[in-house]
Amino acid sequence: MHATAVALSMDAVVAERVREGALLGEVHSVFRRVLNVVTQQDQLVAFGASTVDDAPWTIRVDVDGWCRHPVQAGAPAVVTAQGATFGATSVKFRNPSIWYAKEIPLTLDRAELAARARLLDALLTEHGVPGGMLEGGKPDPFRAAVGIRLRQGQTALTQALRRNDAEAARKAAEGLVGLGPGLTPAGDDFLSGLALVAAQPGSRTTGFPRLSEKVLARTTLLSATTLREARTGRARESLLDLLRRLLEPGSGTGLAGAVARVAAIGHTSGTDLLSGVAAGLHLESEMRGSV
Repeated sequence: MHATAVALSMDAVVAERVREGALLGEVHSVFRRVLNVVTQQDQLVAFGASTVDDAPWTIRVDVDGWCRHPVQAGAPAVVTAQGATFGATSVKFRNPSIWYAKEIPLTLDRAELAARARLLDALLTEHGVPGGMLEGGKPDPFRAAVGIRLRQGQTALTQALRRNDAEAARKAAEGLVGLGPGLTPAGDDFLSGLALVAAQPGSRTTGFPRLSEKVLARTTLLSATTLREARTGRARESLLDLLRRLLEPGSGTGLAGAVARVAAIGHTSGTDLLSGVAAGLHLESEMRGSV
């Protein structure tokens, strides 16, 4: 049986890349709402169901999910400017909308940044899921030990960035890479949230370290992709929407709903991303002087 679907939207970077030539690879993994393809260059390309966020290296497809489609991990995959095929499934690119991750300038003064950071802290406590960066619940001894290391790494990194100590920041960030269970370990998610804030125009957190490919190889391919993209200011749309509400002057409305949407990502992934964003906002306010 052959199944065909149509793309709804496509990341602008993917659209530009496939205009240069076909991407060859194989199906990396298949989940209910996301099918991942890994290319011969180790680039992960996600095909999300219609309910999935627009995101870097992601193509949203007019399907409810992938459970009913005859495709399995390991199937050969080809992505061209006209569409994609993986096994007996194909996706046609018939003028999908093109998604751009827009920059969000950091123009708020130190007092307003601090106020937004405190508001995010409160919403994170209300909507966050304990188990990663956020303390709480009754973790087993292994998860409790990981949680201690996560929070120690967070403190070491933010302190190093605050005093502009590049070497200490690099070591602290490297210690967080791959730390925690799951497809996107908590340490990686925290780093991605913090890196996203630091990457916006006007950021004063200039010392966020560039992680080598050797270090990124310690974690999952999905996490490595997310970290690389966050370092350039690119992230899934729900996270960018939240950051926009936090950083745009005169905004700040609808934050509770935006936080809840991000917190719903994965098990603790959304909470860990939010923890990184909150840490980034606190750093930005501190870099502008005392409040």
